Amino acid sequence: MSFLYGMLALALVFVLLERIDPWRRQRLWRDKIGQDLFYLLMNGYLMGMLAYWFLYWVDGSLLPQRVTELISLGLVSEWPVWGQFIVVFFLIDFVQWCIHNLLHRVPFLWEFHKTHHSIEEMDWIGQMKFHWMEWIVYKSLLFFPFTLLDVAPGVVFASGLLTLAIGFFNHSNIDIDIGPLRYFFNNPRMHIWHHTHPDCGPTLCNFGLNLSLWDWIFGTAYQPEGKFPERIGLAEEDRFPDSLWAQLIYPLRLKKGE
Repeated sequence: MSFLYGMLALALVFVLLERIDPWRRQRLWRDKIGQDLFYLLMNGYLMGMLAYWFLYWVDGSLLPQRVTELISLGLVSEWPVWGQFIVVFFLIDFVQWCIHNLLHRVPFLWEFHKTHHSIEEMDWIGQMKFHWMEWIVYKSLLFFPFTLLDVAPGVVFASGLLTLAIGFFNHSNIDIDIGPLRYFFNNPRMHIWHHTHPDCGPTLCNFGLNLSLWDWIFGTAYQPEGKFPERIGLAEEDRFPDSLWAQLIYPLRLKKGE
C-alpha cells in the first residue's frame, strides 16, 4: 500500500505542475483519459497485487525466499544502503534500457509495446499506459539482477518510487529545460521524440528510462534544439484498436487475413 500512496502523491504533484506551467496546450480531461486512468490503476496497483497473491498461493509466500537462497550471490548485501542504491539505480536502468531497445526491435515484443506508443497526447499519465504483458517481461528480466545482488528491500522500494517519479517527469507536459543535465538524465524534451510519429522524425531513439546516458553512449540519442515533433503516435500500418478490451488482447490475436 505504501507504493500506491507514493504513486498517488506523485500523480497529484504532476497534475498540478502541468496546470501551473504547461509546455503544450492540452486539456486536462482529454480524449481517452478514462482509458489512461484504467492503465494507471492496472499497472500501478493491480498487477503488483496479483503477482503477490500468486506467489502466496503457490507457496505460502515462501517461494521468493527459496528462490533467493538458490541463486543469490549476495554481491552487495553487505554494502551500506547508499552504495546498494547507486548500484541498483545504474545497473537496473541499463538493463531496462536494453529491454526497451528489444521491445522496439523484436517484432513479437513490439506488438505489446504498441500500447504505449498509441499515445497521441502526452502527459505524465502516459508513463503508466502499457500492456500488461510488458509488465511481466520487465519484472521477469529484472528479478534476477535484484536477486543476484541481494539488495535491501528498502532499496528496491526507493528505486522503484524514484523510477516512477522520473517516468512521470519524462512523459509530463511541463515547460522545463534541464540544460546540460540532458546528457545524463532523461527529460520531457528528449523523451517526446521517442514517441514521435514515423512521419515526423526518427523512431529508434531515446530508449533511456531514468538516464539518457546510455543513449548518448550508444548513439541512439536524439534531441534537436527548440523543436517539438508535429505529431506523436503509431504509423498507419501499426493498426491499433480504440476499445480498451481490444487493446488488452490485441497482441495475442490471431493474424488471419492480415
